[in-house]
Amino acid sequence: MKILHFISSPASGGAEIYVRDLCIHMARQGHSVLIIFLTDAKSIGRDIEFEKKFLNELKENGIDYKILGSRSKKDLLLNFLKVGKLLNTLKPDVVHAHLHYAMVYLSAFRSKVVYTHHSIIPGAPVFIFKLYNLRVGRYIGISKKCKEILEGYTNHEVARIDNAVDSERLNGNIKPRVESDSNTVTIVATGRLMHAKNYEMLIEVAVKLKEKNENFKILVAGEGKKEYRKILEEKVVERKVEDRFKFLGQCNDIPRLLKSADIFVTTSHYEGLPISLIEASLLGVPAVVTDVGSCGEVVEKCKSGFVVNADDVQNFSEKCSLLINDKELRLRLSKSALVLSSHYEIERSVNEHLTLYKNL
Repeated sequence: MKILHFISSPASGGAEIYVRDLCIHMARQGHSVLIIFLTDAKSIGRDIEFEKKFLNELKENGIDYKILGSRSKKDLLLNFLKVGKLLNTLKPDVVHAHLHYAMVYLSAFRSKVVYTHHSIIPGAPVFIFKLYNLRVGRYIGISKKCKEILEGYTNHEVARIDNAVDSERLNGNIKPRVESDSNTVTIVATGRLMHAKNYEMLIEVAVKLKEKNENFKILVAGEGKKEYRKILEEKVVERKVEDRFKFLGQCNDIPRLLKSADIFVTTSHYEGLPISLIEASLLGVPAVVTDVGSCGEVVEKCKSGFVVNADDVQNFSEKCSLLINDKELRLRLSKSALVLSSHYEIERSVNEHLTLYKNL
């Protein structure tokens, strides 16, 4: 099949990484794949080195790509022409949109567009989905909860294809974890520095843990606006946990970081189905997560940790304390994650997508 995917940018976001992995494995099965990116990393303040690595991986797997340009109004008509020309040249069997802008561009030229909504929030006025119904051939929800919410937005049937991760990308090191001899427990969070990730809560968790004299350090990997990072770092100093809490910035080797972690955490206000949580599960890292989006679905399926109400600093810190002080519990949860997380490997997701495409 000739398959066209349309995503935001070659950046380090979960949806972008997931689409890249899907495309690589579709290409390896002999399908012709093209990715349209709405914009480049530099235009939206994302990491340029990560973009280079991202695009090189596409080239190495024989995947073509086109970058439209900025989101300025001046480029709108020009980009419509570019998309129309690409569709006319490639004549894809399937066009798959992964963001609202993609639906706007693709629906101008094609019916039966496949649309995946990668979040639990609408991201646009809900009435927009009623317009999408005129052009969408099939909706995809990335988890049980996301499927249910998207069905509410659209009043249409939504296929459920859970997010997944390429275990090969985790350096092929899917095996029982061997904890270090260090007495300091390493807690890792990954994700862009933005309000939705609620790192303010994680700082307060660090305060609680330090008050209990727990032996820990928290590492946060993710890019973000310098101004917001400065606010967070000032908060760390203000709350006197700078000896326990560090922002690493953009990390281009998340698997290596996760392999060094004893505990994975996410304190988000909202999520879809986080790729980072799936990566941690496949690597056997016990987790403490807030009960937002489909985080709970992953932890419950993998029996890999604890799910806590959003913004409940006290309960979250108590669960972290439990894991910090019980190495045997961490090992049991790690083994469980390694055994039960195979549902989230990329091959299953690729095959489910290809089956859906064939039935359009």
